[in-house]
Amino acid sequence: MTLPRQAADALVVGAGIAGLSLAMALHDKGFKVTILERDPVPPQETDATWRRPGVPHAVQPHFFMGRLRELISERYPRLLESMLREGVGEGAFHRYIHPSLLAHYRPRPEDALLTALAARRTTFERLMRRYVEKESLTPIISKATVSRLLFVESEHGLRVCGAEVEVEGRTEIFHSELIVDASGRQSNLASKLLEAGIRFNTENSDCSILYFTRWYRLLAGKEFPPTSGIPGQIFDDFIAGALPADNGIFSVTLQVHKDDPEFVALAKDPCRFEAFCRALPAIAPWVEPERSEPLGGIHGFGMMDYFWRSLIVDDKPQVLGFFFCGDTAIRSNPRFGRGCTWAALGAHLLADSLVETSDPETRLRRYEQRLEQHFRSDWITMQGIERSARRRFEIATGQRRTTMRDRMAAFVDARLQNSLILDPIVFRAVWSGYHGFTTMSAWTRRPGIWARILRDAVIGNSSLVSQFRQRPSRSEILAI
Repeated sequence: MTLPRQAADALVVGAGIAGLSLAMALHDKGFKVTILERDPVPPQETDATWRRPGVPHAVQPHFFMGRLRELISERYPRLLESMLREGVGEGAFHRYIHPSLLAHYRPRPEDALLTALAARRTTFERLMRRYVEKESLTPIISKATVSRLLFVESEHGLRVCGAEVEVEGRTEIFHSELIVDASGRQSNLASKLLEAGIRFNTENSDCSILYFTRWYRLLAGKEFPPTSGIPGQIFDDFIAGALPADNGIFSVTLQVHKDDPEFVALAKDPCRFEAFCRALPAIAPWVEPERSEPLGGIHGFGMMDYFWRSLIVDDKPQVLGFFFCGDTAIRSNPRFGRGCTWAALGAHLLADSLVETSDPETRLRRYEQRLEQHFRSDWITMQGIERSARRRFEIATGQRRTTMRDRMAAFVDARLQNSLILDPIVFRAVWSGYHGFTTMSAWTRRPGIWARILRDAVIGNSSLVSQFRQRPSRSEILAI
């Protein structure tokens, strides 16, 4: 039996970071919103066993950038307060400066913005959802799957008018002239648009990276070890990083190339994973038995890509009243920590576009223009970094011959990595791009930063660099 539902100003598919952010933004602008979520209701309290079937990467570490913290702090201060009460940490800028360098650190006002929120994705999302429900911002209907999109012909072209939805075994019709697909990388709504003859443009390239993560909990009375610079050891054939989360929990993640079977086999095995971590000077203090204990096994994740989707083809909107938001619109390698922040910021860009005009074509054009303006530059920069990283991996594993250009690039990259450890001013310039307050490449156009990198190469603290850049050889690693 098909049951009708009361019409909503906006029907949002997906109660993840993007969907919840959009519901919060639209509610503030006077919209009546309904959220449809395919997964069951999450637990009310912290539960280390909670998984998101619709978000397989939820168990992987997430980096919640300063731009996201600023957004929450300015618009939803009660949400930030509740997060901090529930054990979400704050990674202030000075925490990424080694204690031996703090005497020479001179704080600047903008440093306060460079503060990440430290939490598991599951904790972060659960607290956002609880806030939405507690504040009565919008109904969230769980175990709801869209089976069909409904369209009408308008004077401007095809337009959505609702959706047929399976809700716990029954079919219901939800009427709305505004539908947003915020259901993530596993969304099936794009295929339903294609079935209706609707086209869209997509740009797509594979990341060629696999993630292997193990979670740990600090023992009573213990603290996270000191770090210095970007929280990860970046090498040509792998990246290793330890990232604090909420309530004394942290992750250790190995990023390896998917066509590196020897490292993949190592990363999958808990014993070899642990031995590998102990062989890395920057990671070993995190996993020492006197400091922490592992929580379960290793979680692997792949299927990562760079992705950009547009509903404007040949300068013409292909469907009206329908929008992609979050991972259904834009994706990138998680190593850059863009996913959740861009999902939340993109949701607010969409809300701004919707409230400014009622014209459906103008709404879509303004939204997609804003995505381009805010995210395209970094999206392109990240792919350039990805191509360079791939080239270095192929050289490190003997798949490519080294050229003079490769040697020069490797020299410059090594000097930069050292300065990120040694020099708070260089780190601030790069870290501002990571947090989204400048473009990621903005620091490269500052001659003073290059001068400091050269200075650090001459007079830098070699023992501190060794602590965070030292590693076993590839043959030693494979012997583990």
